[in-house]
Amino acid sequence: MTEKKEYLWRPNDTSAKTNLRYNLEMGHWMDSWKENVPNTTSFGEFFGFFGLLLSFIINIIHFIVLILIELVKWVMKVWPKKKVKPSTIPTFKNRKRLTGPEMRELITESRKSGIIEEMFP
Repeated sequence: MTEKKEYLWRPNDTSAKTNLRYNLEMGHWMDSWKENVPNTTSFGEFFGFFGLLLSFIINIIHFIVLILIELVKWVMKVWPKKKVKPSTIPTFKNRKRLTGPEMRELITESRKSGIIEEMFP
């Protein structure tokens, strides 16, 4: 009984009226605490935003590269081309065809040098 008399500034009974007052006061304290606590972002939100920003930058760079490639293609198509002289170096496409006697002469020379023997023993 002496403990209850020490706290006379606040009722210590368990009546419905006292419980309602305590619940209302607790609600006011919780609301004021929630308003004063700074809102922090979670790691998931941060990495989601970071991934979104990174993908946006990569897509912009990719778009610019594609535009530059198309621009180069268009310039190469429109730009006047220089006429290139045919090469004097014989290739498979521009070599002279050998006639029958020339082929026989080449075969006999290669047999004498031993090249055909090494290829076809």
